[in-house]
Amino acid sequence: MTLNYKIKSNLIVFWCSSAVDENTAAATLLNDFLLDISKEQKVYFYGYHLPDKDEQEIIDPAVILAKAEVLLEPTKTFYHLSEAKVKVERFDCAYEATIYYFKDEVEWSEFLATSVIARPKKLIANGILSAHFSTTNQGADVWFESNKNYEQRVLQLFKDLSDLGCEIKQPFHLSYPNANS
Repeated sequence: MTLNYKIKSNLIVFWCSSAVDENTAAATLLNDFLLDISKEQKVYFYGYHLPDKDEQEIIDPAVILAKAEVLLEPTKTFYHLSEAKVKVERFDCAYEATIYYFKDEVEWSEFLATSVIARPKKLIANGILSAHFSTTNQGADVWFESNKNYEQRVLQLFKDLSDLGCEIKQPFHLSYPNANS
């Protein structure tokens, strides 16, 4: 697995375009990282084309506080989680999946009522969204963005992944999945 990253003045980004499920130890590290940063955050999960039967493959049912589906578009499902206890190696159950880490002031109803999922970079810059983790192409591409508060944790994740044999690269050009979000 090759992980690419950029650390900018106000943003940390990492991404890879190889399936996380190929390296069980790396997937476990990533799961633990996502759970760790979810402490003291409001955690919301979005799944696109996530069948109910696969829900438990991705999310620990014990952490689901609420579930909502968009009435006019039943392919989108949203969850309010007490923590990000998920299995990223099973994100291939959904065509797309995203975990949002919000500050305490963002309520579940506000999250559902707005188009917040379309502007994560702007929300991170404004201090409302702490981080988000996404997969596309049924888990083939993974992508994480956060504010600089998570820099030390992200660097530790990189070290731990490198120790497992994952290649960590900082390319010159910033080109990663969903670069225009």
